[in-house]
Amino acid sequence: YWIFPAFDRVALLAPEFDWAGLGRSGRRLIAASRFGQAKLPVEWVSLAGEAPRPAETFAPHFAYNALRIPLYLAFGGVADPDLYAPFLALWAKPEG
Repeated sequence: YWIFPAFDRVALLAPEFDWAGLGRSGRRLIAASRFGQAKLPVEWVSLAGEAPRPAETFAPHFAYNALRIPLYLAFGGVADPDLYAPFLALWAKPEG
């Protein structure tokens, strides 16, 4: 998981790394990892191949571990509404 709130802080300790680029790649990965009817990332994503896909050896569910994704986005100050849309759509439903 990309821990977005840490990137600004670790940049102070290791400025030689492209922390902003790492944040951008994480946001692109989240946007590309929308699966199923709900368009949510699953807990385990495979990056082997041309596009992200649910990892074959794990159940393809958005569940407890994947809940960190919107939390880390919010804690990191990421304000892109498109990244939050699938999560908000799920939580707006009574069964969500």
